[in-house]
Amino acid sequence: LCLVDNDDHREAMHAINLAAIRSECTLILAHSSREAARFLECFKAYEHNNGAAIKEKIDKDHISKLTDILTTIKPLNKTD
Repeated sequence: LCLVDNDDHREAMHAINLAAIRSECTLILAHSSREAARFLECFKAYEHNNGAAIKEKIDKDHISKLTDILTTIKPLNKTD
């Protein structure tokens, strides 16, 4: 988690991004203290949960699967 609080951040962010990639880490940027605090809250809330807690739940029936597949096409949405 990186707090970006400087207007001239391009070179510093480039170096931090390269270090994160080389270390195989995820870099999350926050542009305010409030946003950084919210990220930390979410990390702590989901710290011991598996991916199923935040994964989209799709019904098992045929119509639900078909709707999900068709709505992944950009020009279509669920109301079509």
